[in-house]
Amino acid sequence: MVVRYVSSAKGKDRDDLLLNTNEFVNKNYGDIYKHEELIWKLMCLTSTGKKQFHEWIKPPNSKIKTDAISQFVSEAYPTLNGREVELFLKLNNVSDLKQMAIDMGMSDKEVSEIFDKKKKKKKK
Repeated sequence: MVVRYVSSAKGKDRDDLLLNTNEFVNKNYGDIYKHEELIWKLMCLTSTGKKQFHEWIKPPNSKIKTDAISQFVSEAYPTLNGREVELFLKLNNVSDLKQMAIDMGMSDKEVSEIFDKKKKKKKK
């Protein structure tokens, strides 16, 4: 999160800060992430030496949808994150997912609870 903060500056030098952060810190972050002092020094290198305003960027939301079908997919494939579950649902239609649930040994009642829930329209 600190890298996101460092690279997000407003002003005329923002492009330089972003490029420096990518070049010095992000480039080999996987190799150096355990060396806190080295990361601190590399982040200091990204500066232009002038005062900069850094706005806070909210971290991405990784929560999955709470509907029954998304919950079924995330339980069937626990290693998928929220975006991967959404992609999985876009690539597979409901009938394929129903067949997958049946193949997993779910009862007809369980399958209907997951896939046959439809939003009821309110009566006027």
